[in-house]
Amino acid sequence: MDKLFSYFAGLLLAFALLALLVDMPMEERFAEIRADNGKYPWVYEQLTQDDELQIAIIGSSHTLNGVDDMLLSRLLNTKTQNLAVSYMGRDMQFLILSELLKHRKVSAIILEVDTFEGRLGHNYFGLVADFVDVQPLQPYLSLRVFDNLYNYFWIRTKKLFSYFRVSRDDKEATTWNSVSGFLPQEDQYDKATLLERSKQVNVKHNRLPESLEALEYSHPLYFLSKICELAKTSNTKIVFNYLPGFKAPSEPYRMAYYQRCGTVLLPSASLLSEPQYWSNVTHLNPVGAEKNTRELAIQILENRDMNQVLSTK
Repeated sequence: MDKLFSYFAGLLLAFALLALLVDMPMEERFAEIRADNGKYPWVYEQLTQDDELQIAIIGSSHTLNGVDDMLLSRLLNTKTQNLAVSYMGRDMQFLILSELLKHRKVSAIILEVDTFEGRLGHNYFGLVADFVDVQPLQPYLSLRVFDNLYNYFWIRTKKLFSYFRVSRDDKEATTWNSVSGFLPQEDQYDKATLLERSKQVNVKHNRLPESLEALEYSHPLYFLSKICELAKTSNTKIVFNYLPGFKAPSEPYRMAYYQRCGTVLLPSASLLSEPQYWSNVTHLNPVGAEKNTRELAIQILENRDMNQVLSTK
């Protein structure tokens, strides 16, 4: 029995070492993610374009469903692009921004803020990250460390098997078929459901004691600081767009923290409180997305830093 265990352990270690040697270009990593109607591969295509981008919009599904970049471009008379993808994760947002700034000159970033920072990191970070970013010894507490390691090795093992024609993936990938990065959310909750769900969503759910809150949120705050540093060294302005759920507080929990890095744009009270703008408790419907986009455009035009960006286009 011990010999059999040792054999399988050795085999597993050998595959892990081989998987580490598998070359996975970033384009292939993004292509493995088939959520959001095929937006991930489309996002990577946009990151690697060779033209200048005036305003990049980065965030989660709140932004994906809540900011119409084509409308915003018309209102501001400049080029904006919604590069948001589902799930909140500062790690993924940092990676997207890093890839973007490697290839394109970007004048400003609109970065989504929710009521509370997401502690877990992005669901798919392990699929696109390098090994140094998923290995367990990090300067923060990663609550997805095992998920990230699994995903990192899974796509490389899958590619390794494909060399020997062992692995087949017959699932057809969905192709993003729009020049816009905006994905309207059509579902509609009734008012009673919205009110009930909002009581659950707009509450901070810490898993560790309050005295350890800094440790619990060390992962998102670490990557948020990296985003701010990267933007500063790239001479790229950052503006935070507070886009929470229905009936959320009027400003984010860490307002002062964000203000150290950039201006925080706040939605109107009517957008946060009126059910006709919401598809569900965390996502705007098309009517709400239009209202949010128009409010966002007005605030950008009134913001001194963003006015400098728009005046130099």
